Amino acid sequence: MSADKWEECPQCLDRATAEHEKLVKQHQEHYGVLSPEEWMEEGRQLDLFNGMIDNTFREDFEWWTEEGKLLGSWRGSCTMCGLTFTHKVGPVRFYGTKEEGE
Repeated sequence: MSADKWEECPQCLDRATAEHEKLVKQHQEHYGVLSPEEWMEEGRQLDLFNGMIDNTFREDFEWWTEEGKLLGSWRGSCTMCGLTFTHKVGPVRFYGTKEEGE
């Protein structure tokens, strides 16, 4: 079964952001310590690192009716860190109206 939707994992994104900020600070401290070539290469690696978290969080959801009640479920899980979350909805009673002639 294919996923309904793929997104960035909030937990991985938080961790990657913290790690990236640490590496940026480290890179700034290396200015004048490393050779210009090494410093520029380190900066290029930071640019590559910045885009590493991309659509690792899989979301699956479904809706169905059962005995006149609406039910649903949503599940999300990350293929990278294992974060998992499940949410169930319902049962919700619903009543609709149908126009005459339909």
